[in-house]
Amino acid sequence: MLVLSRKMQETIVIDGGRIVVKVISARGKAVRIGIQAASDIRIQRGELVFDNDFEATSEEVESPFYVSEH
Repeated sequence: MLVLSRKMQETIVIDGGRIVVKVISARGKAVRIGIQAASDIRIQRGELVFDNDFEATSEEVESPFYVSEH
């Protein structure tokens, strides 16, 4: 895992600009980020992907980021 420090309004560019993550604000332990990505890139919150009660669609199961806990 790569760990980076960023200040407000600074960005992280991934895959030549296909994904851009921007720090919007930080208050206490909460950080708001903005994610800009190409239309063919699916973005999901981690707790939805790894939740045992989450029912994955066939498209999600085929994703390289899908992890089944069953």
